[in-house]
Amino acid sequence: IGPPEWPVVEVKVHIEPFADGPDELGPDRADIKLLGGGRVRLDRKRLSSDLVLPTFPPPDAIVHPYLASTATIINYWLGRSCFHAGAVIVDGGAWALLGHRGFGKSSSMAWFMLHGLPILTDDVLAVSEGQVFAGPRCLDLREEPASRLGLGRYLGWIGRRERWRGGLDDVEPKYPLRGWGFLNW
Repeated sequence: IGPPEWPVVEVKVHIEPFADGPDELGPDRADIKLLGGGRVRLDRKRLSSDLVLPTFPPPDAIVHPYLASTATIINYWLGRSCFHAGAVIVDGGAWALLGHRGFGKSSSMAWFMLHGLPILTDDVLAVSEGQVFAGPRCLDLREEPASRLGLGRYLGWIGRRERWRGGLDDVEPKYPLRGWGFLNW
């Protein structure tokens, strides 16, 4: 739970076939296709997010990856910029780490965590007026880094890949952005 000024969004999961149509993002409504199947439908005025999925997901999957789209759209409506990135806290400030899917963002976050640095967010980074906001208190790894780092419990196939989940310690809701790092192979 975030600070009192953060919006509370009602999330519902609906198990039903869904129409595969174009994505829509407007000032008050969104209807977006989820990677791995399903759709998310958001209503800004009601502050609601309806996940329309073909089968009921494990509870861990709702927090991540399924609510990543909800977080991105709500943050967009709040005037925040969102990035597919993680952030580590160093000396009271956040350092963001960007990279393509599979380039090692979550693996780097796990390494930082194992070396005593708190993680602000893994996967969805929201920024506004020089502040970076905390994300869900979990991080998802692929098999090889999870095994090498000895971190995470196996969740199975969620979304488009297998996941090993590690928990993150609580942090303050936001930190000043100190800089960006870009992963590249």
